[in-house]
Amino acid sequence: MKYPVGGDLIYIKIDKIPPVIDGSIPLILNHARKFGIADEINKRTTRDNIKSIISNGMGIEAIITNILTDRKALYKIRELYEGKDVEKFFGSVIKSKYFNDNTLGHILDDFYVANPKEIFTSITLKSIETYNVKMKSIHVDTRSKSVYGKCNTLYPCRNCKSQ
Repeated sequence: MKYPVGGDLIYIKIDKIPPVIDGSIPLILNHARKFGIADEINKRTTRDNIKSIISNGMGIEAIITNILTDRKALYKIRELYEGKDVEKFFGSVIKSKYFNDNTLGHILDDFYVANPKEIFTSITLKSIETYNVKMKSIHVDTRSKSVYGKCNTLYPCRNCKSQ
């Protein structure tokens, strides 16, 4: 078929153009960027983003997208982006091969050092603000404590095995 390009008609064999199925990736990344996930992570982490092709924030966006779509193991996240328009998602110089387990592992290490709970709280507050969520109170408790021994309380507790 002939298609106009810059005033000229050129022939394009449409059957030779491979389809790209993005699935839910653009939607997930759209919300991640509304919440400022990558920006918040990049502000709080110390990875040398000048030497790194993929920033910490971009790597975490890729991991979040993986979790919400295919749930591939860390070393297979690259496969999620193979055959997809990665440049559209992350920028013109980014290739799927850059999302390898070595790079993502370093990104997760940097993320851990930067206090993920604080980052999560900041991003959560930004998402509440972005979508104007009305609430009366917030309770955030991400602690996990194991308690052993005899229960010395006036009131029976559900998890007490000594009663």
